[in-house]
Amino acid sequence: NLIATIILALYLSLGFLNHGVAMHRLQRWTTAQQLQPLVMGAIPVPLSPLHQRGVVITQEQVYDIPLSLFTPRFNAMHTYPSPFREDPYIQKAWQTPEGQIFRWFARFPLATHTQNSPLHRIVLHDLRFETPQESLGWLGRWVARLIEAHDPELLDRKVFVLEIVLNQDGKFQQARFVH
Repeated sequence: NLIATIILALYLSLGFLNHGVAMHRLQRWTTAQQLQPLVMGAIPVPLSPLHQRGVVITQEQVYDIPLSLFTPRFNAMHTYPSPFREDPYIQKAWQTPEGQIFRWFARFPLATHTQNSPLHRIVLHDLRFETPQESLGWLGRWVARLIEAHDPELLDRKVFVLEIVLNQDGKFQQARFVH
């Protein structure tokens, strides 16, 4: 029991250290880039205790940044349009009761808008529930390959994805979770 307790304490300490380092790096990066984040945070990466994902959301962009405890540079950064951008259909989707509940729950939301005339499809999802392979590190990628050998679609599954359909006038038509 003592050894297990020590291992758990070391693992948790590593997690706290890694999170603190990731947040410090994100803060320095946003300052250097002269960004004004609306939301900023670090997410632990499953299967890889030495890695975090930094997420910075500004009015214009979302930055999804893989971070390693031992590598100070930012590799393989992904950018997405901000879910809070000036798109009238996305704004209307956020105003629906379903959109408001999703917004309340989602820590790092993304929103995409596609038009299938005459309907507008707004897809809302949260970056917390996605794990890009490049954010895993070598150990995480190795474990992911083992998992994919048993379930090839596991890491590509989308969870907690809400689709809101609006008509051409922006009136609510339907909301549903998709996978």
